Amino acid sequence: MQRKTEMKLFRSKREKLDKSIENNVIAKLDGRKVKCVSKRNRNTYGETIVGKEGFINLNDGVLRICCGNDIVFTGTVDELQIYEFLSHNGVNIEGVNSEDGEKVHVVAYYSVG
Repeated sequence: MQRKTEMKLFRSKREKLDKSIENNVIAKLDGRKVKCVSKRNRNTYGETIVGKEGFINLNDGVLRICCGNDIVFTGTVDELQIYEFLSHNGVNIEGVNSEDGEKVHVVAYYSVG
């Protein structure tokens, strides 16, 4: 019984660490330029390009990715899972798109410079 308590405490600390890492990634995203944004299809494991040459905007807890004159993704930060690539040249965003209520996996590749 004691082991379960230790596991829970360990998991709790890990969750806090994951959340702080995610908050750092979110803070770096605001104003970031992107060269390409794609949507991953979970069934076919393919990617469809939904926008090029845009930026990421974070305002009042809402994350938006804009490309050209289109908003290609909108989501509430609290409901998203955000992971930066190990190479730091892009980000994976999973969650519900506020525009249409669809659960999506979006990949945004950063612009250089």
